[in-house]
Amino acid sequence: MRTLKNKQKKKENTTYILLLALTYLMLKVNNVFGSNPNRMTKLEDEHYFIDDIVSIKNRQKSKMYVREGKRIGHGSFGTVTQSYLSSNSTEWLGPYAIKRVVKSPKVQSLELEILQNIKHPNLVTLEFFFESHCTTKDGGHLYQKNFVMEYIPQTLSSEIHEYFDNGSKMPTKHIKLYTFQILRALLTLHSMSICHGDLKPSNILIIPSSGIAKVCDFGSAQRLDDNTELKTYFCSRFYRAPELLLNSKDYTTQIDIWSLGCIIGEMIKGQPLFKGDSANSQLEEIAKLLGRFPKSSIKNSQELQDSLNDQKFKKFMHWFPSIEFFDVEFLLKVLTYDATERCDARQLMAHEFFDALRNETYFLPRGSSMPVHLPDLFNFSASEKRALGEYYNLIVPSLD
Repeated sequence: MRTLKNKQKKKENTTYILLLALTYLMLKVNNVFGSNPNRMTKLEDEHYFIDDIVSIKNRQKSKMYVREGKRIGHGSFGTVTQSYLSSNSTEWLGPYAIKRVVKSPKVQSLELEILQNIKHPNLVTLEFFFESHCTTKDGGHLYQKNFVMEYIPQTLSSEIHEYFDNGSKMPTKHIKLYTFQILRALLTLHSMSICHGDLKPSNILIIPSSGIAKVCDFGSAQRLDDNTELKTYFCSRFYRAPELLLNSKDYTTQIDIWSLGCIIGEMIKGQPLFKGDSANSQLEEIAKLLGRFPKSSIKNSQELQDSLNDQKFKKFMHWFPSIEFFDVEFLLKVLTYDATERCDARQLMAHEFFDALRNETYFLPRGSSMPVHLPDLFNFSASEKRALGEYYNLIVPSLD
């Protein structure tokens, strides 16, 4: 009889324990799959569940786990982490790069619009997107936008350092290869009246083994039309065009062309061309190469302007002794005070500077002894052909 009672009591205890476990599990499930669709619920270290994550490929929403790894970038915009996605927390896709930025009604960004709607071989690819919020230490709520992009760990900045930190220089063909692809990306953006606004080596992703370059980080991008209130303070200082340094609101997409000129100079010299610690000192650094900022009276004097151009050419040759005549002439068309005198992307892509890319099909990746095919540089889309117009036939290789 006592044995029967003990068995019954043991069974009740087991049932009670099972009920407790089931209750705990239900609470845990409710916490993870909670009713708030935007809440980012932490499951374990850097491991989250997202209710609504949008696939850019088919625009469908789904539930997915997110596992974050090492941080690969950060700044005033937010953070970028190497991450993985999974629908079941056991099989993971990736790696991806997740850029997380604070969502604010005070800051209107074109980044999502650009990444969602512009598909281009030289612009970083957006794979997924989701919004999230989390609770801050003071009990407030932080709302965030999360861009899940293709993962390319190398940047042009790190590639430049790979060469110069080892006592070598970036090969001229590599400089031209990366420059052409950046121009191709700018052609597409500028044809839509969009300026990137923060072009610099760390915002150019590089795949060294294939020579592919992709522009990323559109947090400062602007659409320059009559309905846009233009910003005056943006773009990293070392790459900021003179008109921006002078707080002008009368600027165009040519500010990106100036930034590109600074990038080309950095690829040649291994360090930023102009390293001022303020807007004024930045102008002083620029003046060391270009001379003083010209007054309107100088522009109207052709004889004096020709003399200044000749002096500037000699300075460029002195600053860049290792490059050839056509390369200096190319830089002169990019690094000029007057934005209206800077060549646009179409004109630059047609320049003799890129003849080596038109006439040859191979290049030697850094650290490799085997040449590889150049990436397809001239597979222009229909929209690119329209943007190029009469320049198309000057840019594509001759069939002769």
